[in-house]
Amino acid sequence: MLTTKRKPATVGDPHRATSIRSMTGAVGTVDSGVVPAFAGTTAELEATAVPTIPFPRTISLLPATNPRLNGEQFQWRPPVALALPSRAYDLQMLDRPADRARDHGWVFGLPPGISSEQWPLDPVTGYPLMHGFTLLLPEDYRVHGEDIVALSFFATAPDHNDGGAPDDPEIREAVQARTSHPRLSRMTDILDYEYAALLLTRAEYDGPFATPPAPLALATADRPRWLDIGGASAFFETAAPFAQKMFAGPPRAELAANLAIALTPRATDPNAGKAPQDPHIPRDPPTGYQSYYYFEGGVPTADNYRLHDWCKDHARNHLGGTMRPCQAVPEMSPFYIEFEEYFGGYNFGSGNAQLDFKDMKFDWACD
Repeated sequence: MLTTKRKPATVGDPHRATSIRSMTGAVGTVDSGVVPAFAGTTAELEATAVPTIPFPRTISLLPATNPRLNGEQFQWRPPVALALPSRAYDLQMLDRPADRARDHGWVFGLPPGISSEQWPLDPVTGYPLMHGFTLLLPEDYRVHGEDIVALSFFATAPDHNDGGAPDDPEIREAVQARTSHPRLSRMTDILDYEYAALLLTRAEYDGPFATPPAPLALATADRPRWLDIGGASAFFETAAPFAQKMFAGPPRAELAANLAIALTPRATDPNAGKAPQDPHIPRDPPTGYQSYYYFEGGVPTADNYRLHDWCKDHARNHLGGTMRPCQAVPEMSPFYIEFEEYFGGYNFGSGNAQLDFKDMKFDWACD
């Protein structure tokens, strides 16, 4: 079982914490399964919730890139001028392997189209970062140009992620000295753990699966489990029993085992094309962003908490539109992905995360 990890408490989904705990039975268990039936709606998550009242607090935004690896910052051209999207998309993790001809990417497995040398290493441990997902972007979200059609997201392995990252200057300098992908962005969380994103061309997205590189000779940490049995199987091993039942069956114990991503436009999302904005921390100028919840009569009590009808069928994993973080709403562009722990197998303390792939910002919060 993964250990709960905590960030400073901030305002977020008043129902979320109780909902997740009622499903897991304990704080710190892995979030839900991966089949479409559970990737589904907020109504399922709210069914047993006992609401608490959100109060405005502050949030510390994470750096867009790791300042300790600034040699890899902004090695690609800046985002191009692109009309703001008019739609948001739900991302559904299916119970079958990806078919690139019809799907919009995959979760777990391996990234496409890069060499082993271009696979980002973890500057904390010296092992390769774990591939979480590769997403084929719809045309209205190709903010880096029409030739950049997809992105791959990498994260610290959950068995390397507990309590706070050590800092070994030798490992960090060795990672910094390696040749990197020309469109690599590195990000660091509040505990100094590492994440990375690669922007991919069509040729790269259509390319063969990459082979993970060998760890640095300096690496002394235990070998992450995903390197031996693949990310999907490693997640299944540590998931709570209820989450294991969400799989159609035990994942194949191999590096390339993945699950397809289906992309579906949301029927209604008034926040498509708008930068997310916390209702308790107004932006200047305002973006016109609407919160997914409100209080009947404007009185903030548990009994008055309501969800807008337009958000009740929104999936937890999505591209753009209305954000539902576990805590405060981070400042991001409209070009972002919000995803749960099971969407690649991370340790977010049973919470969720957001990746702004325009400005390359990353944030997560525990439940």
